[in-house]
Amino acid sequence: MNRLYNQFYLSLERGKAVLFGKVAIGATGAPTINAVKSKGIASISRTGAGAYTITLNDIYVDLFKCSVNFMFATTAGVANVQVVSQSVNSAKTIAILCQDFAGTAVDPASGAEMQIELILKTSTAP
Repeated sequence: MNRLYNQFYLSLERGKAVLFGKVAIGATGAPTINAVKSKGIASISRTGAGAYTITLNDIYVDLFKCSVNFMFATTAGVANVQVVSQSVNSAKTIAILCQDFAGTAVDPASGAEMQIELILKTSTAP
């Protein structure tokens, strides 16, 4: 990995990287990534109703955390976001699914902003 990360992230785990992303949601859940505010995240694509795949620029050893929040311009439609699968150590992807209160896959409302926080492991050191 050829990245210069800021240091002094206090933790008992070695080799952590934190990536943040901002994504504008358009009609029918279409995502548009803000490249300036999404360093380390190559792209995000909609793969079905409420389903998105986040693709990273680099390969990582492991995924510690994926947190997704929404800022809605209108009423909220997404109650839960779950990680469906991840392969940050090979394909550089994280698949997520947005659900409503009933657990049904649902697209975020047009005009919403998806805010992503990823905590990843960069080292195999214990």
